[in-house]
Amino acid sequence: MVFDMLTGINTSIVESSAYRAKREEQMNLDYSVDQIVLIPKDFSDIHRFHHKEKGLTDEDAKLIAPGQTYAYSFKFSDYSPFVFDNIRTNFGFETGDYLRSLGGTETALCELVSPGKSGSFFYYSVDYRFIIKTVVEAEMEFFREFLKYYYQYMIQNPNTLLVRFYGMHMVQPRGTGRELYFVVMGNTLQSEFGIIEKYDLKGSTVGRFASEKEKANENVILKDLDIAMKRKIRLGKEAKKRLMDQLEKDTKLLAENNVMDYSFLVGVTIPDTTKLRKPLIDEDSSQSTKRAPTSAFKCDYGGIYSEDKDEIYFFSVIDIFQAWNVRKKVENTFKSLIHEADAISAVRPDAYRERFLKFLNEIIQ
Repeated sequence: MVFDMLTGINTSIVESSAYRAKREEQMNLDYSVDQIVLIPKDFSDIHRFHHKEKGLTDEDAKLIAPGQTYAYSFKFSDYSPFVFDNIRTNFGFETGDYLRSLGGTETALCELVSPGKSGSFFYYSVDYRFIIKTVVEAEMEFFREFLKYYYQYMIQNPNTLLVRFYGMHMVQPRGTGRELYFVVMGNTLQSEFGIIEKYDLKGSTVGRFASEKEKANENVILKDLDIAMKRKIRLGKEAKKRLMDQLEKDTKLLAENNVMDYSFLVGVTIPDTTKLRKPLIDEDSSQSTKRAPTSAFKCDYGGIYSEDKDEIYFFSVIDIFQAWNVRKKVENTFKSLIHEADAISAVRPDAYRERFLKFLNEIIQ
């Protein structure tokens, strides 16, 4: 499955480059420009292809026992490829660098057991710059509707804390008829020093703590009640204002597009320059890599210093696929019978946003 995912990504990007050159030639545009000139259909466009095992011809396929041909091929779909190409370029990733990170072998990824209850699978790229996350079809369809607004916002707001998505795909792996949807996103918690604490914060309290069993795992992701009892995020007055102002803007976009149940991901590290990790891929080996303008929240070794500079924080707003839909409304009704209505996660987008910002304002100093 992993090999099929990576092969699909590599093949689709190569094919999209060919489509782009042809279209821009027809439009008399300069292909050397960084950003692709988008048209409305690019946001709903899907590039599909059927990958066959190398050397397997149609005649060979006829000789395979009925029902077994699928073991030698797989199907792949690339959603809105030109849109995500522009997003990657905007944040400093050229096609060659992206493909080097997501090399076409299974060893290019390492699996991370899902830290949440979603059942999603997570994979790191070999250089830890990207994460592949599986999603369900309903989440994929919802995000496709949201994509136009997400794209415009990401391009216009370089300091946004919204998670950066770089690709959206579907693969039907060989040997199975099941369609698997997944996204490629930036790894917020990539640090040269390693991450010593991680938090997933929603602003709700029901069930929002890590169990003792979870805490025994060094990769545990702590939650709202854990951080409330353990620490504050110490930014200082000016940095806190910049952060809260940005979160106000980011969550306004989410609420206006009916998104709720998102999280504020926080990573904490101690900046010890004697323990710098050596990159798995030499970034200096790529002369074509372009440096995008650095976000105000990523200027200190990829994060932002604490007020006294004894810690570095890494921030991102993640899990932005959940709409306020019928299922969430039913969940709200049921849980409200057991818990206080303002303490549960499933609430209206405007109420979710208000509570989310209030909680973060309290734990950030």
